[in-house]
Amino acid sequence: MTALWRLATLGLKFFGSLLLGLVAFAAGYALYAFLLLSGAEARRSAASQETDRLRGELSKLEVTAARLEEFRRAVESQHEQLRVLALILPEDPAAEAVAEAIRRVGTKRDLVVTRVSAGQGQKHDVYATLPIAIEARGRLDGLLRFAGGLARLPRLVIVDGVVIERGSGSFRATFQARAFWAPAGRKEIP
Repeated sequence: MTALWRLATLGLKFFGSLLLGLVAFAAGYALYAFLLLSGAEARRSAASQETDRLRGELSKLEVTAARLEEFRRAVESQHEQLRVLALILPEDPAAEAVAEAIRRVGTKRDLVVTRVSAGQGQKHDVYATLPIAIEARGRLDGLLRFAGGLARLPRLVIVDGVVIERGSGSFRATFQARAFWAPAGRKEIP
């Protein structure tokens, strides 16, 4: 019976060790599965955050693309306006010819044009400007008609500012204006 007892004890120890091994294996496998799932959850969370970040970047790019499209349309509109402007503006002026035309406008309005001085012209892509300082004296209604006469010159002239002072028996006005024209040889805008 002792041998049987020993055999039974040895069998129990073997099965106990085997059972303990199986429990340890199951615990290890459960830990491995938990770590694997935790890593997958962390990767899923990181992927979700990256997806959200990329969606935000895409949204910014869509807004930027929309702004660029608006800008493109605005540039095309301005380009078309400049194309029309180039067709109606006369060719390069001689500063003296512009000054003479301004003096004639003043004479027609019973004014004395005391000074017409042209500044440095500025050329742009499709037009050029010539700043002009004008001093004139006469009656107030003549000065007002003079400003209107500048707008009716064959060349596009814009009055940027005017200062009118009362003098002895008449008014004195200083006009700041700009004449516009198409640069030589530029009747068509590309």
